[in-house]
Amino acid sequence: IDQVEGILVTTTRKSLYGVTIFDKLLKLNLPFVILHDVYDTPSFCFDVDNYKGGRLAAERLLTRNITKFAAIVGEIGFRVDDMRLKGFVDALRDGGVNIDEDCFVLRSSLGAEATAFDEGYKLGMSLDLAGLGFQGVLMFNDLIAMGFQKALLERGFSIPDDIAVIGFD
Repeated sequence: IDQVEGILVTTTRKSLYGVTIFDKLLKLNLPFVILHDVYDTPSFCFDVDNYKGGRLAAERLLTRNITKFAAIVGEIGFRVDDMRLKGFVDALRDGGVNIDEDCFVLRSSLGAEATAFDEGYKLGMSLDLAGLGFQGVLMFNDLIAMGFQKALLERGFSIPDDIAVIGFD
């Protein structure tokens, strides 16, 4: 450590273990910058503007004249997912969408990054898309969105004509 002048650090998504690592770095008085959000860290942190990203996704779907929306995001309480959903819903509301009637929200606890594609595929195969009627969907992970799209294509849906899919991660 005597030869290190500082560290750039990136974390695993939703890493609670990461907080203890950063606490140790602080005690060592070693300068570091986090290149991803770690909850309630006292150190400097650079991250994506998740709220704005959610807004931009909704605004893009609104330009396609979509009237029924879905957001498939992680569990309640994960700030990244909460902010993406808040931005998405706020932009839809600003665009005149009745959120209670025209926006289906699924909060899901999905497995590890290694299984994300498969879990997106399972969602795409299992959801009653005709019954739900949504035409545009925001998914909180690109790999989940890719698996979801594969399932939709296998089911005969046209992307983005029948359902527009946006992955954000």
